[in-house]
Amino acid sequence: MAKEKHDSQPARQRMPVAIRGVTYPDAHAAAKALRVSVDTVYCGISRGNPDRIGLGPDYAARQRKGGLPPKPVTVAGQRFASMAELARAIGRDPRNVRNSLRAGGLARERIVRAVMALIAARENAAMRAAMRSE
Repeated sequence: MAKEKHDSQPARQRMPVAIRGVTYPDAHAAAKALRVSVDTVYCGISRGNPDRIGLGPDYAARQRKGGLPPKPVTVAGQRFASMAELARAIGRDPRNVRNSLRAGGLARERIVRAVMALIAARENAAMRAAMRSE
């Protein structure tokens, strides 16, 4: 004789979840959309801060800095909006650039030379474009 399955518990209701202004039909849908686990969604809800779900572990550190704008930096007469922008422009790691500028000496000189090469390349490209348009 086959055993019949009888659930003594009623079916669970799907409870809508609102995260950062978006309402999901349930925690499973929210987890899938935000690419996190269902446990992460439930944990965020139980802690009372569902808007932080899926923002990453460094979210709190970014908030503690107070959302200050990046500090501009000038190297070889060229102004960059931030150290990260300078690093992208010369193709180096931002930490490497920051440490080299702080250390001074030969390390700083290498960054200055890279910026001067960038300036020269931009000027050459502008001159070539002007020559083509004439």
